[in-house]
Amino acid sequence: LQLLPLHASRRWDGGRPSYLCEEFAVAYLPSSAMLPTLPRLELALLQSAGTEPRHRGDAVLSLANPERGSERGTLPFSEWEGRMLERRLGHAAGRFHAGPDATLDRTATWPAGGLVHFTCHGFGDTSLAPISHLRLADDVLLAHDIAYRRPPLVDGSLVILNGCQTSV
Repeated sequence: LQLLPLHASRRWDGGRPSYLCEEFAVAYLPSSAMLPTLPRLELALLQSAGTEPRHRGDAVLSLANPERGSERGTLPFSEWEGRMLERRLGHAAGRFHAGPDATLDRTATWPAGGLVHFTCHGFGDTSLAPISHLRLADDVLLAHDIAYRRPPLVDGSLVILNGCQTSV
């Protein structure tokens, strides 16, 4: 079902189609599992961003399962997701960090190529958005940090958030 566009799902109501997006507010992104099906993902990302990497290692930043082995909770599937992304794009495509290596310092510079991948625990606060955050191995990455303390991403960047409350 990951390839099914849920916003376009329909049912028949009195002889006419009724679409899910007409009845409910739908926030929809296709699964990151679709990324490998895209032709030449890295090249497409670079072209859409209007940039070429300084070297291939500038295309991707992936932080996966930063709380591996901690009492706060490990996410084994998230580490698998990071490894699969690295395997499919190639280690030379960027920086892939998992477990205790997925630290706040790793976010100090974004990749020039424009794919940022976080798969970790998150917390969304609808009453005070700046304190919403992603939990990394050594600290939290606040929404405020992303907006004001990190360099802006290049135009056309793709950010994948896979974690608790990241839709908030």
